[in-house]
Amino acid sequence: MKRDHLKLIADTACKSASCISYSQLKRIMGFFDYEAFNELNEYYFASKITKDGLNWQAIDGKELRGTIDKALGQKRNENIVQQVSHQEKQNKFIGFYDGSKESEKTLVFDYFKGLKNLKGSAYSFDALHTGSKLLDLIEDKQGVYLAQVKRNQQILLEEVQHIEQYLKPHYSFNQEEKGHGRIERRQGFLYPLNPECLAKRWGKTGIKTLVLIERNRQRCKTGHISHEKAYFITNLKLDEKSAQGLVHAVRNHWAVESDNNTRDTNFGEDQIIGFDSNTARVMALSISWALNLLRKKGSATNVRFLL
Repeated sequence: MKRDHLKLIADTACKSASCISYSQLKRIMGFFDYEAFNELNEYYFASKITKDGLNWQAIDGKELRGTIDKALGQKRNENIVQQVSHQEKQNKFIGFYDGSKESEKTLVFDYFKGLKNLKGSAYSFDALHTGSKLLDLIEDKQGVYLAQVKRNQQILLEEVQHIEQYLKPHYSFNQEEKGHGRIERRQGFLYPLNPECLAKRWGKTGIKTLVLIERNRQRCKTGHISHEKAYFITNLKLDEKSAQGLVHAVRNHWAVESDNNTRDTNFGEDQIIGFDSNTARVMALSISWALNLLRKKGSATNVRFLL
């Protein structure tokens, strides 16, 4: 800020004889209304409807490691939960919680409970949120979900693996990308899924489709190959159009998850030390605002934020 002080004065048309100190900035942030700030962020960076007619958003949580006071023996503290658009990667916060005593699952469920009709809205989740309670709610409000299945839902995982083993996919896709010193090959397989074949508690979720993605990554220098399988369930009906859209949605969800790395690598978020909850939230929102602005200009990955 000190280096760019004169430029900031010119850009904002404000009068300031000297740059604010970091300690002063933290005190101001302690009284800042982060909820109003988030509303402004959402208003100016609203996402757009994609070609398939759905507004795809990824739900992703992140711990603010700089808020953990290790001297007090803390292992968890302030966490953020973001909603990030698949297309533009614009983000907003849907909530904050204290990881030592609160749950991301509860926060996300309460958020969706407070929304009205979700028609035209689609959401992708990691396996943490793949539960019948949340998926029931989204289905009931006419929204679309794409949720990953892992070992935290062991019985469901075994059921979808059984489908993969004994049934033929209705649609399949192949993709290959080269970059970052590796070659990545992805295969997508899509199966119609009848909820009656699953445990009773999944009956009201409206599950219709299973998406299986196989990824093979080969390091160009070493030749090392890694293999990964990922399973997703969705209440979107399977046809040729939706099949292509779902494969892209899985890919975009993974891209959104890398946003946390951008926040830490480019903006040093994990190195921002601060134990005041309001200050931490305002700083996190400031990073999101900066990311949204930079992505509008297509330069989010080329900037470094130094404290």
